[in-house]
Amino acid sequence: MPETIPKSIIVRQMLSNVTRTILVATRATLVMAVWFLVLPYIVYWMTRFYFWSGGQSSALIADDNADNLNNAAEAVVYAVGSASVRFVGFSSWHEWYQFARTNNTLTPIVSRTGVLDGATSVALILYTLTRLVIKPSSQVLSNALGVRVSDEWIDEAVDSVAELTAKCIEGGVVTVVTIVLFMALFILRDWIYANAPVQENFVDEPV
Repeated sequence: MPETIPKSIIVRQMLSNVTRTILVATRATLVMAVWFLVLPYIVYWMTRFYFWSGGQSSALIADDNADNLNNAAEAVVYAVGSASVRFVGFSSWHEWYQFARTNNTLTPIVSRTGVLDGATSVALILYTLTRLVIKPSSQVLSNALGVRVSDEWIDEAVDSVAELTAKCIEGGVVTVVTIVLFMALFILRDWIYANAPVQENFVDEPV
């Protein structure tokens, strides 16, 4: 046995530990991204599609004349085209945020799934936190790369991240509610089966 451990073995073990840590962190990041970003975002657009298709189908069934059909189709096209507009009367999160700071008035938020309707305080906190994270990060990145980033670009980046986060929150709420409902129905089904009266079938035995 050598008196000291060879440096090659120490370096190899350190690299193995670092690699294992990086793999575990990468796996955890991917899992969190799927559960908190990808899945809620897909659920959000699926819910939007179901609402849109249901409204379109009901409009086609309920309306009899061509004028009403055209009006219903135009309303659907307008709703789909204005999907990115979250605040009535404002074209962006930044414009809504500046108006709220200037006039101390919060315009109600519009949720396409109906989950965050009127959640103005949540929207304000969401945009403020996004701004606190994105703005310093953009400045640090621009200084490190030696590239000048305009305030307009930073505001657009903050708006994009805030909108993506809002969609993920809505999709996450819909996902949680759906899972809870399915679990409640499953538990109710088992309870009904467990407490249902047992029908005893008596067979006449020959004497």
